Amino acid sequence: GHWEALRYNDIAVLENMHVSEAFSRTLGNNRQAKLDIMSGLKKEQVAIFRKMVINGVLRTDMTRHFSDTNSMKGLLLSLCSDKGLETKESYAEVLFFILHMADISNPAKPAPLFIDWADRCLVEFFEQGDEEKAMGLPVSPLCDRDTTCRPGSQIGFIEFIIQPSYEVLGELIPRVQDEVMPIIDKNLDYWKKEKIAGSGSGKT
Repeated sequence: GHWEALRYNDIAVLENMHVSEAFSRTLGNNRQAKLDIMSGLKKEQVAIFRKMVINGVLRTDMTRHFSDTNSMKGLLLSLCSDKGLETKESYAEVLFFILHMADISNPAKPAPLFIDWADRCLVEFFEQGDEEKAMGLPVSPLCDRDTTCRPGSQIGFIEFIIQPSYEVLGELIPRVQDEVMPIIDKNLDYWKKEKIAGSGSGKT
């Protein structure tokens, strides 16, 4: 297997790698002073900042999406009660959820950005699929350029991932309901028309 997967025990491999690289260049033996945005912080502040960044980046791992979305629904129930957000951890959970929503926000962008980013993601996915085929590994979902339907992939992503989670985000931030959800709905309609017109790959 790939050395990075071995190093991080197949758990949030890219996320762990990225955050490890970032801190190795700012805190480690290979520290680069010009990159150290924590140089003005006290030791205790650095520890808090590092913990927040690590947790935030790891929470962008899609394997956590559904569990984190459900957790946020639970926090929303607390907000609707007299308790509100009682702990610093609760505030951090909200922050991490917002960060994750930003990370998967491609379908929430206005035209033509949502199309451009969909295509960029598919290029990356297909390159991954090509490598998986070359290594004799099972091809990950949406990563097979021979079978993935371009508009179909976006329809599924929006309907099962984006819309439900952004509805939760809209409960936290009402402007999301008013300003972002209509864009998502419009983009979904675009991909459905693309699929009907057969202007994608023609695959299902």
